[in-house]
Amino acid sequence: MSIRIRSCACILALCLLSLPFCFSAAAEEPGRIVIAMYTELPELDRFTDAVIAEWGRRGHAEELVFVPWDCYSGLPGESDIYCYDSAFFYTLEEAGLLRHGGAAELPACSFPWTGRMAGADVSGTAYPFILCADFVITRAENASLLSAPSLDRLSCTVAAPVKSMAFSWYGREHSIRSAALPPAAGPGFEWDEDSLNAVILIAGITEAEWYGASSFSSYTGTERFDRGETDAIYGFSESIYGLSTPAEELCLRCIPSEEGLPNGFFVDYLSVSASADEVTAAKCLEVIGIMTDADIQYTWAANDGSPLYCIPASREALTRLAAEDPLYACILEAAAQESNIAAFYNGAYYTDKTALKPLMLMLIEEMLEERAVPAA
Repeated sequence: MSIRIRSCACILALCLLSLPFCFSAAAEEPGRIVIAMYTELPELDRFTDAVIAEWGRRGHAEELVFVPWDCYSGLPGESDIYCYDSAFFYTLEEAGLLRHGGAAELPACSFPWTGRMAGADVSGTAYPFILCADFVITRAENASLLSAPSLDRLSCTVAAPVKSMAFSWYGREHSIRSAALPPAAGPGFEWDEDSLNAVILIAGITEAEWYGASSFSSYTGTERFDRGETDAIYGFSESIYGLSTPAEELCLRCIPSEEGLPNGFFVDYLSVSASADEVTAAKCLEVIGIMTDADIQYTWAANDGSPLYCIPASREALTRLAAEDPLYACILEAAAQESNIAAFYNGAYYTDKTALKPLMLMLIEEMLEERAVPAA
């Protein structure tokens, strides 16, 4: 055998011997876990950085990748974990995107009502992350305004993002009144009159002259409240973080549209993708466990002494915040009610919103015209 042939044979043998090592190294290369994340949350980077740091501290090599997803605009791209508003649970469920059966692997760290939706137990599929409710927020000197038993009994001017929130309010009000999914748009559709009237009522107590600027893109309610041009804001508790009025000068209360009704909360849930295999699903559940951890949620919401006033779904985190801050104490009082309802919608949310929201806004404008107040 020539020297050249012997050399080639030796090289080939070395390559063959190294193949198992190459395949092993490729198999052990760490992957990544993609979280489709709702982004309209204050100081979100601080939260995701804390989650990534804790994941690394536990010795995991997989990269956690948080990608923005606006659940109000359409279905998510390919991801391992979804973060979404409870209104979309049935949309994602009917699309076959949600994995079931992980309840035993996570502690029950939130309020019992967050695991129920439309009469169904979703606790093994949807894990509560953040709670959202509309509060009437006013100055402490006007605290007596908050004694009203229902929104129609308020005796003050109220700023609210009516155009952007009207359709969501409809789903929430229907959830409060019925365990059934709202009727879908299409042949034979009829409004749920009580829910529709509740939305019109809420629109009716707000500043009609500012209706034209009541979309999120043009909403100036917080600025007008800071200038003393309106008595109160009707909106999520995290609105407080965007105010220049000091938090210690404020008070808030969750007031139902109709006396005696329970509080309706939107819940931001976390779910594992149905496409995840057993190994990936187990890791995703650990990530969700970190995202809902009491210490992680408390530190994020406390924000180094400048509270965000978002509502952690962790009961322990919210209780710790309430012990330090009177506004959080009021928020905890509302969140702890056993009668609370997690707001939901049917699986046709996206198509219904396109079809029904313009009709709803038209009805609101007709109401404003009947009151002889121009819809600016």
